[in-house]
Amino acid sequence: MARRPRSLTNTEILKAKKKDKLYRLYDGDGLCLKITSAGNKIWEYRFKNPDTKKSDTIIIGDFPLTTLAEAREKHSELRKLVMSKQNPKTIHSGVNFIEAFHNWHDKWKEEVAEKTAKEAFHLISTYAFRMIGNMQIDNIETKDIDRVLMKVERSGNLSSLQRVKSYFSRVFQNAAKKGQVKYDPTHLISLSSYKKHVTKNHRSLSIYEIYKLVNYFKHSTAQGVTKRALELIFRNIARAQEVTNLEWDYVNENRGYFDLPASIIKTKKEHIVPLTRQTRNILKLQQNDSNFIFSTNSIDGHISRKTLLKTLATNNIDSSLHGIRHLASTVLNEASSNYRRMFDSDAIEMALAHSDKDNVRETYNKAEYLPQRRIMIQWWSDFIDLCTSRENNALALIWAGIDDAHPENNLNVPLLDIFPLPDGFDTTEKLWLSFKVISSKEVITFNDVIVEFDNLNKPQLLNIITENIKGLSSLEDAKISDINLHKEMKDSIHEFSIMNECFIDENGFVFEAPNPTSGKIIRFA
Repeated sequence: MARRPRSLTNTEILKAKKKDKLYRLYDGDGLCLKITSAGNKIWEYRFKNPDTKKSDTIIIGDFPLTTLAEAREKHSELRKLVMSKQNPKTIHSGVNFIEAFHNWHDKWKEEVAEKTAKEAFHLISTYAFRMIGNMQIDNIETKDIDRVLMKVERSGNLSSLQRVKSYFSRVFQNAAKKGQVKYDPTHLISLSSYKKHVTKNHRSLSIYEIYKLVNYFKHSTAQGVTKRALELIFRNIARAQEVTNLEWDYVNENRGYFDLPASIIKTKKEHIVPLTRQTRNILKLQQNDSNFIFSTNSIDGHISRKTLLKTLATNNIDSSLHGIRHLASTVLNEASSNYRRMFDSDAIEMALAHSDKDNVRETYNKAEYLPQRRIMIQWWSDFIDLCTSRENNALALIWAGIDDAHPENNLNVPLLDIFPLPDGFDTTEKLWLSFKVISSKEVITFNDVIVEFDNLNKPQLLNIITENIKGLSSLEDAKISDINLHKEMKDSIHEFSIMNECFIDENGFVFEAPNPTSGKIIRFA
């Protein structure tokens, strides 16, 4: 007679440690606890299948979510079926939700970033395992999924509702392919019946504030490795994980690019980043004996994302790391020359390492647009170098053909930031404004208009001129010319030109005619 193994105890189960290879602790009559090399403890029922006459296994649940007592109770139900010559797998799928989740997740995690895979496991294990983890996958109904989503909603984690529902759907679709379920119960659930999450966009500097990052790179007293890592993210519109995990082996000097492996790319696809002059200089400054380019004494051996975020905050740069990429994308997508876009949108998307949802276009994108991207990334890095001050930032945007970025069209930009006054002008004192009204009939000169120039912007100045020309007899074909500021000094009169030419609309309001980008004169200090 076969000897019955000694029954397990909770103490024995708790003390069981992982080993190099999978092993089992037996409770009797086919019930056992499987301990994997990763340390997971899984209840199994091992039996002889009445239909196939071969050894078979049913997963009962994970310990400690499924207790010893619960495992024995479920085992008893299954054993009764086997003893009555019934195949438990024809009555149920033989797979509970936890096992179905692992079946999907173990394969899916190889296709996505490690952070994304961990997030999925954390959300489902937190909200679903205890509620429906031990339920047979084919017994789970829409109402069961709803109970889990209601739990997520009550926790206040509204931003995760969509993801939890999506993970559920993926699990059931995977189970359906294996014949374990007949339908996906999440299809009948609409998120409109739950509280709505208010999306917050990633914080980003405006295109007028690029100079703040440039000043940080040039003048901040922060550690060199931190500054250079942030600068590489900005200049190469890279993700933080791509830069923090950069290794010297990824640098292909002969071909002039970073050859990044799929393991550090969010889309899990290899990615190439062309080397610019500025990037090569950063690499020279960052030379070290480590495998990592941005090495530190941390456990990981390289700089962390948290360090980069903290540095942005302590230096009053109101942007997330993703916001830096968004800023670069904005400029590249709007840059134009002679009213034509400078860069192809596909090349920009490829530089951002975005995954294209259109499979046809994604196949086409495997050409990688490398020649275009070399030109584009070098142009972007040169553009950054122009943004050394607030004024030069604005002028660089004009040079890039971004008409909407013209500082004179921004109502909040004071004229002082557009037109630096010559020595001798004190903007806290009152100055005289002069201009001419020129029509086919006559030329009228205004010399004695007093203005307070400090914080005066372009629209306010145009309104002042409008007020002063009211009452003139003929304005239909007139224009405003020679708009100057002047101030009497001891021995002379100092004069400074503000605008060359303006026009008058049918209602008598003065406006500045838009100038083609190619006709604007750019001055960089």
